[in-house]
Amino acid sequence: MLGFQYAVKGSSLQYNLQQNIDTGQLGHHVEWQGDAYIGTVYASYDAYNKIHSPRSYYSDEYLKNKLEFRFNSSLPWRIPFSISYKTAKTETNTKVYEDISARISKNLTHRWYLSVENSYSALSKSYQIKPSIYKYWNNFTWQTDITYTNKPESKFTDLNSQ
Repeated sequence: MLGFQYAVKGSSLQYNLQQNIDTGQLGHHVEWQGDAYIGTVYASYDAYNKIHSPRSYYSDEYLKNKLEFRFNSSLPWRIPFSISYKTAKTETNTKVYEDISARISKNLTHRWYLSVENSYSALSKSYQIKPSIYKYWNNFTWQTDITYTNKPESKFTDLNSQ
């Protein structure tokens, strides 16, 4: 409906106002991204205020708000990494997720990449470890990953190749 974006010296701030035309309810989206000396920082907040849009629909419920933080940088030997935190609440103030993730990636050889992601869910108190391998050539991509989780029991839960 209405929005603005302001960028200065490696930093960008964005605001969007959303409205449900049927009910008149307003929702807000604020996003900031900036380059710090050691990496890139990203923060996003959505306050949906019962606008009941597809953006606010999650797992058979409408969200009240959503918050996300991310930090991307590089370890020694040019190994990229990312750390993120995400949380969301429904309109009844029930948390639907609260996750912390860390991911490292490495270019193995020409167009072959290895990535390992470790995720922690604060709600289920479980960890997931997901190693992935990627191959890129021209307009095509091949990816294979396997997921290991420790709750409700320790086991491999997913094998995916595409």
